[in-house]
Amino acid sequence: MAEIFGHSWSSQYGEAGGAAFESWTLGLAHLTPEKIGQGFHKAIEKPREFPPNLSQFKALCEGIPTLPIHRPAQIEDRRTATPGVAEKNLAAMREILGQ
Repeated sequence: MAEIFGHSWSSQYGEAGGAAFESWTLGLAHLTPEKIGQGFHKAIEKPREFPPNLSQFKALCEGIPTLPIHRPAQIEDRRTATPGVAEKNLAAMREILGQ
């Protein structure tokens, strides 16, 4: 992974033999070499700025689709309420909340 992500990998996970190395070794122990290879290929083909964490890499290995970390909200109605409508809605919310 250090060959793929360079300094980003090393600064985040350290060198082979460290605590992160041991965690990754245990976390990937149940996967076959073929699955781990699949994870490497997916990590290379999907452009990303930062290296995946262990759970993200396992998902790549196992072919589990991941959701984007950030997706802008889809706002469909941008109308502004009149002061009267806004006050009516606030009153209804206060009633629901018991205020």
